[in-house]
Amino acid sequence: ADEVVAIHHEKRRGEEKKDSLSFQGEVSNSTMGALLAAFLLSINHIHIWLSRSSIIESLLITLILANIYFFLRFVSEASWRIEDDTKKLPPPYEGGGGRRFFISSWLWFGLTLGLGFLTKYTAVFLLPVYGVYILFFRRDLFSSRQLWYAVLIALILFSPVILIISFLVKLN
Repeated sequence: ADEVVAIHHEKRRGEEKKDSLSFQGEVSNSTMGALLAAFLLSINHIHIWLSRSSIIESLLITLILANIYFFLRFVSEASWRIEDDTKKLPPPYEGGGGRRFFISSWLWFGLTLGLGFLTKYTAVFLLPVYGVYILFFRRDLFSSRQLWYAVLIALILFSPVILIISFLVKLN
């Protein structure tokens, strides 16, 4: 009799497991379950606060990474240009687009630097890093017009903030 009861309980547990798995599968694969989850997430105040506060950081990180990429690209292309202007274009630039990309690398460097400053002021930490690198390893870039054009582009993009801050300082 005890064996029959034990077998009955095992059977019943298996059916309960199957029922619960079936219910979970129905909820997780249903459109209504997805809409309910989206609704609950959209009204969760902690989720809203975290997503609103970190949206700037994700954009800033993207711009900083792009800026570092274009800075390194600009530095490598500038070293190629300074070493020997009569050389053929290095392999990644063959095909007629090399000179154009050299122009666009300093242009993109200036644009991403200015947009990084506009996104959040903590992007300013890039200036001392670039300055130290150029001072110790690439002093020849200080005489490069493209570097100063890139800095000018960044300042032009950031100039509205500078003007607003100077205006607010004069009011106080």
